Amino acid sequence: MAVTAAVSRRLPTTTRRVSRRRPSRTAGPTGLLWLQRTAGNAATSRLMTQRTIVDDLGRVLAGGAAALKKALSPPLKAGDTGPSVLSLQQSLNRVGAALIEDSIFGTRTKAAVAAFQRDHGVRPARGAGTVDEATWDALRLGGRATASAVPGQGSTESWAAMPAQRRADFRTLGYTAATWRSKTPPLAGLLPYALLSEKQRAAATRLGYTRESWRANRDTTAGTAAKGFAAEEAAAKRKAGARVLPAKYVGSLRAKAMIAAEFGADVDIQLAKVHLLTEAEMKKAYEGYYGAGSYTPINGFTVKPDIYLNNSSIWAGTTVHESLHVQEHGTWDAFAYQPTSAFGEGATTILTELVMTRHEQPVTHHPYAAEVALVRKMNTHAGLDKMRAAYFQGATGDYRTGVTGGLKPGTTWAQFRALVDAGALAAAQARLK
Repeated sequence: MAVTAAVSRRLPTTTRRVSRRRPSRTAGPTGLLWLQRTAGNAATSRLMTQRTIVDDLGRVLAGGAAALKKALSPPLKAGDTGPSVLSLQQSLNRVGAALIEDSIFGTRTKAAVAAFQRDHGVRPARGAGTVDEATWDALRLGGRATASAVPGQGSTESWAAMPAQRRADFRTLGYTAATWRSKTPPLAGLLPYALLSEKQRAAATRLGYTRESWRANRDTTAGTAAKGFAAEEAAAKRKAGARVLPAKYVGSLRAKAMIAAEFGADVDIQLAKVHLLTEAEMKKAYEGYYGAGSYTPINGFTVKPDIYLNNSSIWAGTTVHESLHVQEHGTWDAFAYQPTSAFGEGATTILTELVMTRHEQPVTHHPYAAEVALVRKMNTHAGLDKMRAAYFQGATGDYRTGVTGGLKPGTTWAQFRALVDAGALAAAQARLK
């Protein structure tokens, strides 16, 4: 303590004296060695850092505004390394890229740059994935976008150049070409998620929002819609050991967001753990649960909270369908799947088609036609709302009462259920009014 105090007391006087009488002493190696002996390594390091900054700034200012802009926005490409790449990765992460900040411009960084450029309408002269001044400018705007807390408010995209579906979704949320240019927030952007209309929730989901992100960090999510779900799924993968679906499929988080948009008021929607398997792997996994010889080729199956998807036959609705199975209440399981699954698969398929249609996704598969026809006719008496409450909340008594009221005279619930369990779905349907 005594030595340190003595040095700190006399160092300012000594430094001023050296600076006045022998300027070269602190400029050359001898002066640095003297400073190191007198004040220690920390002081030497601080001095060299300050000198480097001053020298660099001097060179920049000598070159004028163009040199300053180049220093702040250096062109970057795959293979580059260093502090500028680290700054790039940090800027991308602020808008949701989820990169490892390793100062290396690798394939993941290039993909994140290209996605950001697509989402913000930036077209670099040297091709997508390279960083130019326009990309840096967009990133700086994107980094500040969260302050607006309104969807789309910080985006640098041109309204006219925006993809038609994206423009239509922002229009659904209340934007016009004029309000987009002036960054005037629409009413929907100020509303809680629960007060959005069904169309607005669907539009928000397509833009990259989840029910949770609508309120928290909204604008950042909108600015990176193309990669927003992939980044969150990557985080889910690291946390749960799940397999993330390829981009051409509707991934588990996107499916969760779509389901939550429709049914989040009924239940807290869970994120499914995805296993994307080959046909052989599907057979092995399925028979591991249900016994040897039980497997026939299928798109997917569920063992809560995991879903198993066949990568040779999956379609977008498969992930939604299987993710819906994860949400089923235990009471609904007992009601709908014992001993057969006609009620369960019919109801899940109806809910899947509802989600897909609301979010303008094509319904290309309809694997449970007889089950769907039976449950649709049951719902003409019990009602879709009661089915949803039974499915998500376990209110099966109300649903069953509604169905029973729709049975033809002389038909009991036991008779009706016996036909369903025997697989005579057409005969069961005929017992309904």
